[in-house]
Amino acid sequence: MFMVCMVFGEKCNWKCEYCDRPKILEPRNADFNLVKDYYPRIVKWVKDVPLHISGGETALVDKQILDYVFSFDKKLVVETNGLWFEKDYHSIYKEGIDRIIYHCVPELDHDIKHKISCVYNLIVVHHLNIHLLKDFIERNSPRKWILQYYYPKYLGDHQKYNLTINDYFYLIKNFSDLISKEDIVKRILKSNDLDGMRMECFKKLNFPGFDFVNGRIKFCKQSHSFTDYVELNEDNFDLLLNGKLKSNKAMDDICRTCIEVVNYLS
Repeated sequence: MFMVCMVFGEKCNWKCEYCDRPKILEPRNADFNLVKDYYPRIVKWVKDVPLHISGGETALVDKQILDYVFSFDKKLVVETNGLWFEKDYHSIYKEGIDRIIYHCVPELDHDIKHKISCVYNLIVVHHLNIHLLKDFIERNSPRKWILQYYYPKYLGDHQKYNLTINDYFYLIKNFSDLISKEDIVKRILKSNDLDGMRMECFKKLNFPGFDFVNGRIKFCKQSHSFTDYVELNEDNFDLLLNGKLKSNKAMDDICRTCIEVVNYLS
């Protein structure tokens, strides 16, 4: 496993058009009793594997839940769109934070204000903001960056955001020190064998996730597909611990993770 993701809420103060969260009509927070039942065992199970907590917006998760998970001797990776800083949670939970992943404003029209060393600044690169990327990074450097972009199929319902071949050439030309041409080519070529990739990925369970809002184990933290999960119960959790948990529906949809390109930059 590379990382385990914990979803503690669906509420978000942003309405990004390419995100699936705005489609949730009545966003909820997690069931605290479910968190208390399983979180201690998950901490014991993952050992040194990073635990990544998110929502929705993590700062909108019930304070009771945040206080509880940060009471454990386990460093957490926190994902936020900036509200975490506004609530001063980076100070309140400082001792329990491994790093923070800050989602930059998608339009790239607001400069980064925070000056926190443990923060990685994530930019979701798409066709409508790629021309602003170089200037934005130069204005806000030196900082740690994560560039996240996808093979065009992923944003299928939002065609205007899809990266074009020219966009890829632009990335390679202007960010040769940050972007791996070989990685882009590899990911695109591998997308032709999605079935094979997904079978191998789910065997390894590289990015499992726990959705405490809907009470389920997700087979991949990145997958937004409702087919890639099983109910979070004692039987399935025991199967997970013993490496025997499988999804009969894992092959139904295209998963974005296998065709995603993510670069950690500093």
